[in-house]
Amino acid sequence: MIELEHTLENRTNRVYKIASIAGDGIGKEVVPEGIRVLEAASKKFGFELRIDSFDFASCDYYVKHGRMMPEDWKSLIGGHDAIFFGAVGWPELVPDHISLWGSLIQFRREFDQYVSLRPVRLMPGVTSPLAGRGPGDIDFYVIRENTEGEYSSIGGRIFPGTERETVLQETVMTRIGVDRDPEICLRSRSNPTTETADLRDEVKWHLHLDAVLGRAGGGNGKVLPGYHLGQISH
Repeated sequence: MIELEHTLENRTNRVYKIASIAGDGIGKEVVPEGIRVLEAASKKFGFELRIDSFDFASCDYYVKHGRMMPEDWKSLIGGHDAIFFGAVGWPELVPDHISLWGSLIQFRREFDQYVSLRPVRLMPGVTSPLAGRGPGDIDFYVIRENTEGEYSSIGGRIFPGTERETVLQETVMTRIGVDRDPEICLRSRSNPTTETADLRDEVKWHLHLDAVLGRAGGGNGKVLPGYHLGQISH
């Protein structure tokens, strides 16, 4: 966080364009509050925000227009520095597979947002559900693949509506995709400890990932063995 603050302090003339999309459900509640936080940060660190709000990528929009986003959605938000997206999904109005694949997945693919970066940190002034833990005791990043794997959308359905109906879904991991996630992970800290976790036992993918982490681990970072996700979720 110190490095981030130092960087922002040196960018006093920077202007950031943000595409704000509240979406559905809790997104309508958290986005306005999040914008308040961003505005407070801009005043403290001396940068300017220009926030444009959009009503698409929501189930309300789908009910009105029969689609989650307009045809020119990418040109509307593609020139912004970031998308501040709240949440998507309201099954009572629109099936999840339509709302998700018609909005969030489109953002990820069209802009190649290949990393889902999730800081996990105990903050000052917030009581932790874990006894005896305070700020600094828990501080790590979760870096998850965001465009490949389950999001490859490779597969299909044959013989629909019959007893022979079969659905196939393939998981696709490219070498580029497997290379860039751990590289970002190892660059995220000056002395990182890196662990990997996966839902599948994909030998070839793990062999290549181990090779990537082995090369990167030659620096300051420490690379620990990989886990099946079930091992670290209990």
